[in-house]
Amino acid sequence: MHLRVQSTVYRNERQTPYSVYEQAENQAEIRRALTSLAEPYRAVVVLREIEGLSYEEIADVLGIAEGTVKSRLRRGREALKHKLAARLSRSI
Repeated sequence: MHLRVQSTVYRNERQTPYSVYEQAENQAEIRRALTSLAEPYRAVVVLREIEGLSYEEIADVLGIAEGTVKSRLRRGREALKHKLAARLSRSI
């Protein structure tokens, strides 16, 4: 596991080494869940949620209809939600 904590100066007074670690773990779980999505869904989710592209831009980049972007995004978000919920329930 790679933590990228660059210094002991935290962004705010509430941030502790544990909260930084916990945030890094959460980000790692999200990355693993994203990686496990089927490619058509992963591409749309990443372009929308991480890259911030519009539906129209995603459609242009992927060469698909805007309606397809919307349906893949909905299905991808749903799958991601289920994967993260399953991982969370296993870690409790």
